[in-house]
Amino acid sequence: MKHIDDFNKNPKYWKMHDSWVKDMEMYKTGQIKPSFDVAESIETSRLVNCGCNFRLDNGWLLQSILFELRDENNNSSTWLLLPDNTPVLWYFQGESVYKYTYHDLGTKGVSVQYACKRLDVNGNLVPDGPPASK
Repeated sequence: MKHIDDFNKNPKYWKMHDSWVKDMEMYKTGQIKPSFDVAESIETSRLVNCGCNFRLDNGWLLQSILFELRDENNNSSTWLLLPDNTPVLWYFQGESVYKYTYHDLGTKGVSVQYACKRLDVNGNLVPDGPPASK
């Protein structure tokens, strides 16, 4: 169950993130220049408060399967198989995972990389957006 909280969080944390994003919007039009990277701050808030930010029903996620894969190059990846049989690449370490590089997945290529990408049954990336929970 702990992995579900890390992967999805809950409405209390989603609200905190949404509030943070709204607060960061003031830097777009305001006269004050932040002393930090706003986009990085928003991404950090998303990871901390929303996990993958799919905002799924946690009861539905209790039916998911968590698994880890390690390839022949010792790259590791952690996945969730959702109850509707949608595989989600949650995070990985290394230059690549499955047939995708970190460039393909939109990550920085260092340390643990939270891709949060869905794949279809043929192993193709599904466009961003949350899967539909049942």
